[in-house]
Amino acid sequence: MKSIYLSLFLLFTGPLLYGQAFMFGVKGGIQGYKLSFADKDLKEVFKSKPQGGYSGGVTLSFPLPDNFSFVVDAGYSKKGRRVLLNSDEWVNKSTYYFMEGSWMIRKSFPIHAYDFPAHWYVNAGLNLNYWLGGKGKIITAGPGLEYEIQFADSAGTTIETMYMVDANRWMYGLDFGAGFMAQATPRSKFLAEMRFTYGQTYLGESDSANLYILGFDDNLKNAFRTINISFGYVYMFDLKNLKKGKSTLDKKQRRDP
Repeated sequence: MKSIYLSLFLLFTGPLLYGQAFMFGVKGGIQGYKLSFADKDLKEVFKSKPQGGYSGGVTLSFPLPDNFSFVVDAGYSKKGRRVLLNSDEWVNKSTYYFMEGSWMIRKSFPIHAYDFPAHWYVNAGLNLNYWLGGKGKIITAGPGLEYEIQFADSAGTTIETMYMVDANRWMYGLDFGAGFMAQATPRSKFLAEMRFTYGQTYLGESDSANLYILGFDDNLKNAFRTINISFGYVYMFDLKNLKKGKSTLDKKQRRDP
């Protein structure tokens, strides 16, 4: 886990070596998603229903020439699955938790109307998820069975545990989005964005999810297709000006007796 935080820290601070100005802030929103199965024949056995979740975190952007910028997002997201199987008599409803990051190039287009500083933008880039864990419930004709997720090398025999064998905890995808950003104060901005994430990595294999008490196997050879609507507030920083202010203060202090 420490290596994850270190990687995120380096991804955030690395671009500071190349620029003096940046924007940093918070963002959060809601998301809807559906599963895409690796094999079309699986759709005859497993039926995926749309689900909803949420995400929240921080955003960091660095200006580049010609109204381009480099954007890094990192945070926490909730996703899951709702799969019907056994002739739709069983429902596996699960909730998953992820650390999520994205690295994108953004192109902005200024809006000139009523002297109101604003612009709209498009962005595209890479998405990375680290699967933290989760929980779920198998719904049958009876009251159903709740379970906790455990990542393992092989299936175990503990009751009420869904063993995720050979699951892909690191998952990659592509992000595409568009948004709007407007001036809130002289040094801060408000943003609204819609983003589509095309998951490239399957959650696992065809028999990765095992529930001992029911002799239950679920197919995890599927990837997320996610639409996210988020809102955020960012603050503008200029390290060059901060250094100038510090340098002026140092000179003044040296002149004082």
